[in-house]
Amino acid sequence: MNYWYADTYPSLLKPTPSNALAWVRTIKNLSPGLKTIAPVVIYWGNHDTVVPPVMHKLYFEAACKQGAVMSRIELPGNNTHFSTPASSQPYFLPWIADRFAGKPVVNGCPPA
Repeated sequence: MNYWYADTYPSLLKPTPSNALAWVRTIKNLSPGLKTIAPVVIYWGNHDTVVPPVMHKLYFEAACKQGAVMSRIELPGNNTHFSTPASSQPYFLPWIADRFAGKPVVNGCPPA
């Protein structure tokens, strides 16, 4: 929303939510399971305001605790949500090629 509405997006929100529990239930019901069936790598930019880094950090930590094979890598430079895909391409293309080549993936999760 902040991409389309910039600094005016708060004008779309109620000062006091009237249906917070419904939002929490909906988000929980639509959220994917934490443990993935395939390895996952998260590339992120330090200037992302669409998906704040703490959100995927929490997902990463919770998924790791459930046995997922994951990595989380901060991209060099000052990347936003919208510059991250192009900036991460030199990293994810070889990563994907390695998966198809059957090379083992390094698990970036901390040891249990």
